[in-house]
Amino acid sequence: MAAQIFSKTDFLSKLVERDIDSFLNGRDREMCQANIGRALGFGLFDQIDAIRGAWAEAERVKAKQQQAEGA
Repeated sequence: MAAQIFSKTDFLSKLVERDIDSFLNGRDREMCQANIGRALGFGLFDQIDAIRGAWAEAERVKAKQQQAEGA
């Protein structure tokens, strides 16, 4: 049996953070479903609502950015 080198929750959080950062900086598309899929794959079902909430906030921030750029 292999030792667990990192926490699955911490790893998932870093992936979500990276994807949201890319999304807000215009380098990537929304990855909410991919992040939820990763949570399911890691068995972190309790993280799904937090991921959805983080992406909802990211979409609000992105909309504000786009509105400010258009003004």
